[in-house]
Amino acid sequence: MMKKIGRQMDYSKIEETLQSTTDLRIDFREYQMTSLNDRYLILEINGYKVLGFISPNEFIDQETVERYYGEEANFLNYCYYPYLRIIITNPNGLDDKEYILHLNEASFTNGLQEIDLYKASDTIQSLGGIQPWIA
Repeated sequence: MMKKIGRQMDYSKIEETLQSTTDLRIDFREYQMTSLNDRYLILEINGYKVLGFISPNEFIDQETVERYYGEEANFLNYCYYPYLRIIITNPNGLDDKEYILHLNEASFTNGLQEIDLYKASDTIQSLGGIQPWIA
């Protein structure tokens, strides 16, 4: 059974929740603004397992950058990031591929990023998926 921790959490509470709660799942939505000032969904992730996080401005070494961003990634572009990064994986995936979500406080507080964190029992499998909505 899934227990919701927070619905559209306050940005300042996300890191605290990640530090204090284990076995979290995440639903994440990201939008872009259209020319008509409407939001357009460009990314939706549902039911992914949270593996960890990287705190704002936390330094990550070359090996970690290559692990999450690929060997061709520019180290200087990713060794620091001013906001929270959340490491996730598909609980139903055939591989153990890890993904990293970059939160942006300005986007978050303006409704262009939404996050739901919730606990999931180990005995219940949730349906997970990444669905890009870019046409």
